[in-house]
Amino acid sequence: MRPNNPIYTADTPKLQYIFKPSHIPCYGREHHEIRPIGQKPMHTIYLVAAILLEVIGTIALKWSATEGSAWYGLITVGAYFAAFFFLWLCLERYPLSIAYATWAGVGVALTAIAGIILFSEKIDITGTIGLSLIIVGIVLINAFSSLGSH
Repeated sequence: MRPNNPIYTADTPKLQYIFKPSHIPCYGREHHEIRPIGQKPMHTIYLVAAILLEVIGTIALKWSATEGSAWYGLITVGAYFAAFFFLWLCLERYPLSIAYATWAGVGVALTAIAGIILFSEKIDITGTIGLSLIIVGIVLINAFSSLGSH
């Protein structure tokens, strides 16, 4: 029997839905909220914001260390605070294993790229292979893993 839900139609396959288990706190929502897989646009924006703010905070940390300005230190603290806030928001819909792996992996890759572009840091073949493996791992987790099926 299918629940009465406006986003659930008779022609939608069952496998396209995630059921929220009743033992997980819902914070005011129905215990068995059903939502289509892939319809997480706002939470994806939160994850992207968390990643970008973490990279901005790390860049500001480097500038704080090299330029000696307290303003960069304040930017670092603010950006990291905001990054964790947006990561917290995206965890409402994304499993921790997916969100954190994506946040950390993409953050590492973008920070390495920023170091190369902004600070003229050099990367050797081993670093290039390592960053490529991080990106491949993130794609595999997000596209093919069953980690997010709970």
